[in-house]
Amino acid sequence: MKRLSRFWPALALVVITAIGLAFRLITAHEDVFADELATLWVSTRGGPGDVISTVYTDAEISPPLPFLAAWLSGQFGDGPVLLRLVSLAFGTATIPIVYGLGLRVMDRAGAAVAAAITALAPFMIFYSAEARGYALTMAFLTISTLAALIAVESRRTRWWILYAVAVCAAMYCHYTAVFVLIAQFAWIAWARPQARRPVLIASAAAAVAFAPWLPGVVRDFQSPTTDILATLQPFDLPNVRLSLVHWSISYPYGTVVSARDLPGTLPVIALLVGLAVAAGSVIAARRKIRPVIGREMLQRPGALIVLLALATPVGAALFSLTGVTKVFSTRNLAPSWTYFALALALLLASAALRPRVVASALVLICFAAGALKMPNDRYGRPRYSPAVDYIADRAAPGDVVIDETAVRSPGPLSHLDPLLEPSRKRVRGRASTERRRPFGVFDKVLGSDDAARVAAAAAPGKRVFAVTDIQGGDHLVGLPRGYRLVATRRFESIYDVIVKVYEPPPSQRG
Repeated sequence: MKRLSRFWPALALVVITAIGLAFRLITAHEDVFADELATLWVSTRGGPGDVISTVYTDAEISPPLPFLAAWLSGQFGDGPVLLRLVSLAFGTATIPIVYGLGLRVMDRAGAAVAAAITALAPFMIFYSAEARGYALTMAFLTISTLAALIAVESRRTRWWILYAVAVCAAMYCHYTAVFVLIAQFAWIAWARPQARRPVLIASAAAAVAFAPWLPGVVRDFQSPTTDILATLQPFDLPNVRLSLVHWSISYPYGTVVSARDLPGTLPVIALLVGLAVAAGSVIAARRKIRPVIGREMLQRPGALIVLLALATPVGAALFSLTGVTKVFSTRNLAPSWTYFALALALLLASAALRPRVVASALVLICFAAGALKMPNDRYGRPRYSPAVDYIADRAAPGDVVIDETAVRSPGPLSHLDPLLEPSRKRVRGRASTERRRPFGVFDKVLGSDDAARVAAAAAPGKRVFAVTDIQGGDHLVGLPRGYRLVATRRFESIYDVIVKVYEPPPSQRG
């Protein structure tokens, strides 16, 4: 029994991590979508130097490390899983890292709950299978906090070295990591006076290592793309509420999937009841001992966790108020997510035993409900691969595809470009026809009707396959007289992908 009690925490962590990996692997097989197209384009431009020089231009407004990671994984092959391989590895590794950090602020059961929340949270599942920098940012920040706390206790230089490396890596992944790093540095310098000198040296070393990229930071904040993104998600109360809800319990696509759908109304109620039970137990216990919230309490590692959970939402809000640019959005809040999970677990761990068990179960039910919905096509990324397979099974040589899957930012790839065979004739509609560089404001854009005319001229007498989204029209007016819609196939997802087949009249068929 003693041996079993010694090994059950490790066994539980292995099971939790395996469950988290399973959900992440399922999601990682979804088609490349949205900003991932930019990662794919940048990471296939050439060698590491080409990747860095491309990111340094207006082609991207993010630091270079995630693109280098995508380039590295691309050396093993192509496909969505390999493109997301590094994010998948770091997103999964974050589960035991959160557990390790949890052991510094609460007991093993509480740390296990924090790890389970991390494994099941839709936000973490989604970004662990996203070829961008969010999973890496969260992993490196959590490592930096864990390394700092161990370094303070052990006073061993190697942990400060790890802290410096993690801090620098986090900044090379995503700019909003700075809010967590500033709050973390300030707390260590204030709450642990003996660590002021080493944390200052380690942080300075990280800053020196990041300094070569500072011109790139300036260019990114001056990029027109920054203003476009700020316009798409303005800093106002409705968007702040939407961002916070989807950051905490759902996933990024709040404009098309509400928290009432994922995780669902009943799971959200279970979460709220669980938190209320835990908070009630904590308040009742605190009334008996009447603690004073003062310096001693704020110097505990638990206070650091709460501070870092608030750092990015508060920091992003304050920065957005400056008017420089708007950075408050669901994805930009990612740097504080692991601390949010730890703060939830810390609240649950602070309750009495019976309320704690009930509250923890209710909270985990909420996140598990969201995780179980993630493999559903309704909540997944758009399904372009089945659409392309549908075309491949039905298209004859010479038939043309009207591709309306490109988005105005960032370009220049459409969602079909990585999937369609190179020999297939295609015409891009409703987006820039540019294919060699990111889209620009003045790029030529063909509307649906113009694209239809070009497609019919490019393949006279042949069928036209139009791939569009749920907002596409039922008929392409630009096709020559006599063309008729003969088939429609819809592939359900967060944005439905629709394939429409138009056939010329018998007299025109080639």
